[in-house]
Amino acid sequence: MKHLINGDKNATCRHPKRSCERRNRSADYRSWSLGRACFCALIVTGCVMAKTDNHEAPSLPVRYAVILHSPEAPPNFEWEGKVYGYDDGIQVLMSIVRNENDSEKRRWRALVQLDRLNGALRGHPCMDELIRVYPRCSTRLKHNILLCFFSSGDPRGIPLAHQVLGSESDRYLRYKAARILASWNLREGVEELIRLFSCLEIPRSRKGDL
Repeated sequence: MKHLINGDKNATCRHPKRSCERRNRSADYRSWSLGRACFCALIVTGCVMAKTDNHEAPSLPVRYAVILHSPEAPPNFEWEGKVYGYDDGIQVLMSIVRNENDSEKRRWRALVQLDRLNGALRGHPCMDELIRVYPRCSTRLKHNILLCFFSSGDPRGIPLAHQVLGSESDRYLRYKAARILASWNLREGVEELIRLFSCLEIPRSRKGDL
């Protein structure tokens, strides 16, 4: 003990087991503190983002009544080995999505291609059609329709997201709808995200979904 007090570098601890237990307790406390801090930060962020107490689906602000095509619109893109112009390509993809007799895999691939256009879809008429076909789609296709609204930032996804939270039980659909609402600083989306995270109900992500 005298060597330890004097700082002898060659001295060894006489109670290595007790020292190891102290280090483990310290590591456990740091992990618990970090987890608590992250959860508190999520709640605080939700409180800051939630700027309205209205729990009904809000009407779109006037500034979103007319939305021009995004300048991010690509001049063309390739689909099934053929190059299409922007509008022509979207029409081809939507013809596949709306065709319920087509295979689900091909319809899913068409939605994935639409999602890759990101902000270029904002304000495009195809978004209204996605809302109309949503109720008749499978859960797998619904996932990608919600992704199109999230990645494009089109405000027409707000009423659809409210509809999903009010009627869908699939937790992955609810998660995507909540992300759409939270991206617009709406309380319902933030509260649903906090509920899903706190209950550990966020499912494992799928490739290309997050």
